[in-house]
Amino acid sequence: MVIFINALDKTVLTPTAESTLALKRSELQTLVADFAELGRAVPTASDALARVNAAIDSGLRQVYWPNVLPGEVSAHEWSWMRPVRTFTTAAEFNAYQLPSDFGGIEGDITYALDQAFRTIRVVGENDIRRRQQSNTAAGIPQWAAVRPFNSGLSGQRYELLLWPTPDTEYDLTFRYNINPDALASANDYALGGPALTETILQSCRAAADRIFNDNVGAEYQLFIERLKASVTLDRRTLAPEYLGTTQDPGMLADRFFPYPYSGHHGFGYGYALPGFTFNGVTIQ
Repeated sequence: MVIFINALDKTVLTPTAESTLALKRSELQTLVADFAELGRAVPTASDALARVNAAIDSGLRQVYWPNVLPGEVSAHEWSWMRPVRTFTTAAEFNAYQLPSDFGGIEGDITYALDQAFRTIRVVGENDIRRRQQSNTAAGIPQWAAVRPFNSGLSGQRYELLLWPTPDTEYDLTFRYNINPDALASANDYALGGPALTETILQSCRAAADRIFNDNVGAEYQLFIERLKASVTLDRRTLAPEYLGTTQDPGMLADRFFPYPYSGHHGFGYGYALPGFTFNGVTIQ
């Protein structure tokens, strides 16, 4: 279970109810069973139910971790598969087990607003060991690494190493890729929200076509079309409207001249192109 924390006052946030346009697990089971001509209800026979659930699991996997789409160079990574999580360190402990659904960390680790101004850079595990050899004193963590470890029956797990070892409690926040669980009573809805519902349903139909009919054809092609639309929507949903100012003094330096400016980030120097016009207006 993921617990959402308000970053300002550290209170626990209660997630709102899922949209009524999203499909529950039992609804997916009914629709897949109907497609496989098992009746318009959740199958009661154990073998039929097992195959329906296998189709749903396969359908979810090929949505969560899709193949490379035609015209793309790499597989799409969903924005909603990269949540943010906060945990609290303990004094004199430098290793922390990561969530069971952990699938990789993204970016730097940050402190709570009232604890530190720096960020924690993520480096290789061997770098942390090298630093520990030279300095074992506790302090404010500056570097982190992810290290895999096997936990027997629990499957593959990971832990987070910090250096220096924390000297007190710190609230650390990081973004990570998740490995979702199969649908069950505790998590009745697939990830992605109602906008992805038709894509997930079509993916499950394609998986059922393969499992029940040993066929990969029209249903799979329909899934690919739905997947393309969902990828486009996902890219547009969280795409930033402003990417920042592009300034490279080293490019065409002889054609630019510096000018002083004062902005949100303080006083500095920018570069302008003399005589540059936009829609007939000279840009000074």
